[in-house]
Amino acid sequence: MHVLGTEVMTVGNHEFDNGPAPLAKFVAGAKFPVLSANIDASADPDLAGLLKPSITLNKDGLSIGIVGVTTLQTPTTSSPGPTITFTDPAAALAEQAQAVRAAGAKLVIALSHLGWDIDQTLAGHVPGVDVYVGGHSHTLLSDSEAGAAGPAHAAFDGPAGRAVVVQAACYGRYFGRLDLDVADDGTVLSMGGDTRHVGLDLPEHPQVAAIVSGYAAELDKVRRRVVGTAPEAVDVTDCRTGECAFGSFIADTLLHSVHGADVAIMNGGGTRTGLPGGTITLGDVLNALPFGNTVATLQLRGSDLRAALANGVARAGQGAFPQVAGLRFSWNPEAPPAQRLLSVEIAQPDGSFVPLDETRLYRVVTNNYMRSGGDGYVVMRDRAVDPYDSGPGLDVVVSEAIAASGAFAPVSHGRIIQSKG
Repeated sequence: MHVLGTEVMTVGNHEFDNGPAPLAKFVAGAKFPVLSANIDASADPDLAGLLKPSITLNKDGLSIGIVGVTTLQTPTTSSPGPTITFTDPAAALAEQAQAVRAAGAKLVIALSHLGWDIDQTLAGHVPGVDVYVGGHSHTLLSDSEAGAAGPAHAAFDGPAGRAVVVQAACYGRYFGRLDLDVADDGTVLSMGGDTRHVGLDLPEHPQVAAIVSGYAAELDKVRRRVVGTAPEAVDVTDCRTGECAFGSFIADTLLHSVHGADVAIMNGGGTRTGLPGGTITLGDVLNALPFGNTVATLQLRGSDLRAALANGVARAGQGAFPQVAGLRFSWNPEAPPAQRLLSVEIAQPDGSFVPLDETRLYRVVTNNYMRSGGDGYVVMRDRAVDPYDSGPGLDVVVSEAIAASGAFAPVSHGRIIQSKG
C-alpha cells in the first residue's frame, strides 16, 4: 500500500478477522491515516487512540474533508470482540462532515465500507457529504466493463443536496477514477471518469512485482501444508447428478460455519476435482475448490428456497445440481425439468424433518457465486433478504473442517431422494 501511494483508508469488517490487535499493529505501521467515525475503540487496549474519524487534505488549494465509516455487520461477520463498539454510521458521518466543514473543507468525501445500497440511501440525505467512495458490497460500477451493476458514477438528490456514489468492485481487480470539476465554494459542477479492469496488458510495477514474488514463494510453502489424511480417494463424479459424499461434507461445513443458519446449498460443479487418498494438502483443497469463492449468507422465503432447489434439479448433469444440508428433498429425474422437484423438508434440532413452510424466512448459507445468480440461481440474487457475500473463503472453511475431521472419510446422508412419484 505504501508503494501504491495510499493516502488514506477506512476500516472494513474483515480488518477484524483476527481481532483488534493485528489491526492495531497494521495502523501503527501505516504511513497513512486509517479512519472510522463510527468505531469506538476507546476501551480496547491495543486499538484505542489509533483510528481517526476524519482528516482534511489540501490539494492544489482545495481543502478536502474525508470521513471513514464502517459497516454495522462487523460484529456478526468478523471478530471485533467485546471492547469495540459500532455506532450509527449515518449519524457519525453527519457529525464529522459538519466538523471538517467547520475546519474549512470545501469538498467532503465519505470513505464508506457500508455497501452500495446503503451508500445510495445516504447520498443526498446526510448533510455536507459530496461523494461516497464505497466498498463492502464489492460492487462494480462502470460505464465500460461488462457485468457492471451500474454506471461509474451516479448522482443522487435528496433533502440534504446532491452526492455522487462510486465503487470499484474488490481485491484490486479494478481501478476507479472520479474526476470532479469543483467551483471555488466547493460546488461540484460536473464529473467524469470510469472504472477499468486491471489486466495483464498493463506493465508490471517493478517494486510491486518484487513484493508479489516474495509472497509467491511463501504461498508455495502454504500450498504444501498438510491439512489432513484420507483412507481413500474422494471422488466427485456423481456430484452433478445426485447426492455425493464430498458435496454433502461441504454443505455440512457451510451450515456449521454460520451461527443460526437453517440450510446450506452448494452447487455440485463448484467442486472441480476430488481429493487424493493419503495425505491431503491445502494445494489439493485449492485444486478442488479453485474459484476463490467466499461463504455467502442470505434469507429466503420458503417459496424462493423451493425455487432455488427446483433450478438445481432442473439442471441435473450440470454444475448447478444442489448438494444440501439442513434439509432433504425428493425429485424425479425423468420428469420435465420444471417439474422435477417433488418435496422439500427442513431438518429440526431433534433430527426429524418437517415440510418446508412457503411463507417463512430461512437463513441460507451458500457461496458467493450462487448468491450472485450463478448456475441459474437468480432467485438468490433477486429475492435475497439481508445478503452478505464476503464471508471467509470456501477453501478456508473446508480445509479447516478436513483438519478437524481426523481421518477424512465423507459420506452421503440420504438427503436427496430420487423418486418417480
